[in-house]
Amino acid sequence: AWGVPRIKYVRAGTLKLAEHEGVKKIGGHTIKKHVAITDEKLLARLAISRDLDAATSFYSVEQAERYISAGLRANRLKIIYWANTARGEKDVLAFTWNAGTTVGYGFRQGSQIKCTVSNIRIVLKRQEYLGKPYFILTAYPKIL
Repeated sequence: AWGVPRIKYVRAGTLKLAEHEGVKKIGGHTIKKHVAITDEKLLARLAISRDLDAATSFYSVEQAERYISAGLRANRLKIIYWANTARGEKDVLAFTWNAGTTVGYGFRQGSQIKCTVSNIRIVLKRQEYLGKPYFILTAYPKIL
């Protein structure tokens, strides 16, 4: 079962985002693009990328790891099912989870009013990376 080793470490609360971050072309970008980003950088990202609905950030790596772990635990059955489906069918799993508390902050496209955010978007990619069957491609606070 591909999902079991990954779920075990998520249950234990030992998620380390750095282990999912990209090296060269493979891996995720949660820390690089969505953790402890200044208001100025978030607004600049929206100005450059007009197709984005919003730009958001977690407050810290520790909080990101805590809330992403909780989101993965809350969706573990969905993840196990997805991890065990035939390869090539659907190699990306994306879901939004409400943490029930503020997880980050951000701005909507076209606005300079800072929002607090309690939802998290988590995107997993099924591709072997550092000995694991899938990795966190990205995770970020999601303004709904």
